Amino acid sequence: MPKPLTFVLNDETVVNSYGFRVKNAGIDLSRFEDNPIILAEHYPSLWATIGKWVNIRIDGTQLLAEAEFDMDDPESAKIAGKVERGYLKGTSMGFIPAENDDRSWNFVKGPDGIPDLMSCELMESSIVALPSNKSALHKLYANDGSVLAADTIKLSLSSTQQIPNLNMNKLTLSVQTLVVLGLQSVDNPTEVSEKIEKLALEHTANIEKLKAADQLSKDLKAKLDALEQKEAIEFIDGAINEGKLNAAQRDSMLTLAKTDFDGAKAIIEGLGKKQTLSDHIKNPELDASKVKTDEDFQKLSTAEQLAFKANHPQEYAKLFA
Repeated sequence: MPKPLTFVLNDETVVNSYGFRVKNAGIDLSRFEDNPIILAEHYPSLWATIGKWVNIRIDGTQLLAEAEFDMDDPESAKIAGKVERGYLKGTSMGFIPAENDDRSWNFVKGPDGIPDLMSCELMESSIVALPSNKSALHKLYANDGSVLAADTIKLSLSSTQQIPNLNMNKLTLSVQTLVVLGLQSVDNPTEVSEKIEKLALEHTANIEKLKAADQLSKDLKAKLDALEQKEAIEFIDGAINEGKLNAAQRDSMLTLAKTDFDGAKAIIEGLGKKQTLSDHIKNPELDASKVKTDEDFQKLSTAEQLAFKANHPQEYAKLFA
């Protein structure tokens, strides 16, 4: 058996006879690898099956495979002999183009304006008289396995006229867009592309600056919130110590201070200081001149007696001398 020869099944840089290229990354090889048959000129017949493909792989821009011919079949052996002697060198893929939701094929225009078929399913690859790395005629199948007619293929290709060319050097902008971008005085498409790229980089940089400023704002707000929280705690605890609030009111007043510190502060400052027993004792409102005898003293309330004793110790001593 002759040594397997390597064939180029597809070169994604080469335009086929229909006028498009096939991207290797989008070729579904799963069914083909399960049944990697070699056909003669795409003829779907048991008698035209002349071998199988082995060592199928992608190398750079090319989809490669090695042809292993059925040398026990005389017809296959003849074709293998022509390949070995250099008379047959080419292959051609038979595949099903993938369809989008609208039944259109998945074409994208390349930078040179030529459509690239982005996805398909490989069914078989045939030995053909025309080499695939020149302009071999790919065989295109429908999902039911029937061969697609030439006019159907042309109709699908015509839809690519609506696909924008992604090459920035060929980009055409409206006058309004150029004015917005400040490029109305630029005529060179390459220069337009460069300036748009520069604007995009500046836009990205500005976004990063805004993100940094936003983070700084969040950090400052967190610090201010912490300071206000500390001030609220100190103010409310001070109000408790002064007797304006009791300990049971602390949590509810802190909750209010978190949302409206100024309002909580105004409420607390409006509260009077709670009167204690010592406040009553030091109260100077008692008229000491009315307490002249022990009987007068006994008529006083307990708080007034304590206040008299604290504020007028000499008169108190005379009463009980």
